[in-house]
Amino acid sequence: MNNLIINNELNKEILEIIVQGLSAGLNYSQLLKYLSGEIKKKKIPEISEPELGEYLIEAYKYFYQKSEIDKKYQAGLAIERLNNLYMNCYKIQDYKTCFQIQKEINVILEKKQKEIDDKTENYPNNEKLNIKLDLTKIQDENYQ
Repeated sequence: MNNLIINNELNKEILEIIVQGLSAGLNYSQLLKYLSGEIKKKKIPEISEPELGEYLIEAYKYFYQKSEIDKKYQAGLAIERLNNLYMNCYKIQDYKTCFQIQKEINVILEKKQKEIDDKTENYPNNEKLNIKLDLTKIQDENYQ
């Protein structure tokens, strides 16, 4: 069964069982036991050991694809979730949790700033891009 094609429901179901088992941290022998139990429970025909190897390869490919994430999207999603948590905690006056949530947001923002700093560190001709806003030099005509 070379290059297993995951296109019918049976194959997808077995692959999902294996992915769930691996996600739960099962080792190989535990995975076999788990898979056997799930196959019996769902009345799926048994698979051979070589077929299991093919499924494991597909599961590893699945995990690899999952690791290729969009960092900007995930950071934005994380901040949005944290902001929602913060608002809910603030409403119930759980300020200790608000503080912890803000610390988590700061960690994400610091990582983002570090990425920006790393990207702007070296420019052609070894010129470093420095963009800083000096609020003391900004004057409002109404306050002179």
